[in-house]
Amino acid sequence: TDQLDYDLKTRVASYNRNGKVLSDSSVLSSKRGYYNANTAEVFFKQQVELVDPKYKLTTDTLKFNAQNRIAYFVSPSFIHSDSMDVYCEGGYYNTARDIAQFEKNAVLTHPPQQLKADTIYYERDRGYGIARSRVNWADTSSKIFLRGSYATYYESGERLLATQKSVLISVIGDDSLYLTADTLRSFKEDSDKIRKLIAFHHVKMFKSDLQSVCDSASFSFRDSVFRLFGKPVLWVDNNQMKADTIQVHLRDQKVDKMNLLQNAFACSLADS
Repeated sequence: TDQLDYDLKTRVASYNRNGKVLSDSSVLSSKRGYYNANTAEVFFKQQVELVDPKYKLTTDTLKFNAQNRIAYFVSPSFIHSDSMDVYCEGGYYNTARDIAQFEKNAVLTHPPQQLKADTIYYERDRGYGIARSRVNWADTSSKIFLRGSYATYYESGERLLATQKSVLISVIGDDSLYLTADTLRSFKEDSDKIRKLIAFHHVKMFKSDLQSVCDSASFSFRDSVFRLFGKPVLWVDNNQMKADTIQVHLRDQKVDKMNLLQNAFACSLADS
């Protein structure tokens, strides 16, 4: 910086005319800054920018501990990298371990996916994250959306596991499928990156032309077939069907045919 003030009694240094802090390959700049030598804490104010080979961070206020190399977000902050963008209004980032926790209106965007939550814990090296409270996840390429209270996410295979009263919404043509269960999984199969959905325990499914309850279910975008297991019951129009396993085939986003496997039973409402 062009001008630096240092108080020998308090051991606090400050600058008010633009300054830069160099650490390894990172450069942190701001209009104003304060450094407390007793706690090794630095406060950066106004036009704060942290440039690292892996990412770029911009914010208005940033607290940084020079000993453990942890940055604390205390105002709206933006992080941009080649693979994703992050917005948050609180939390921390461990620059030494590439581990972060984004808080307060946190948004993590990894196109074509986006994750929103009150809190998002993220490990960059593992490509692993945990979202808590008011979780909203979307995959715009597959037109799948998830809402819940807790979810874990792996970038590899674009895997998502959601629990705690989660609801998965899949847009199918002009219609939408709503799926709830104790646990919901969504991932892309390694062979051809086709997305697959799995739900287990206390599964409930609703679509304009069908409804179902069962213990577990799966759906693959490869063949557009719902597979229902564990005492499934299916309602289509005025028909009710039961079997050990039920397969529902979709064609042009509508029910095309159904296979009832073992111990099949079907009934219809008679015309009056």
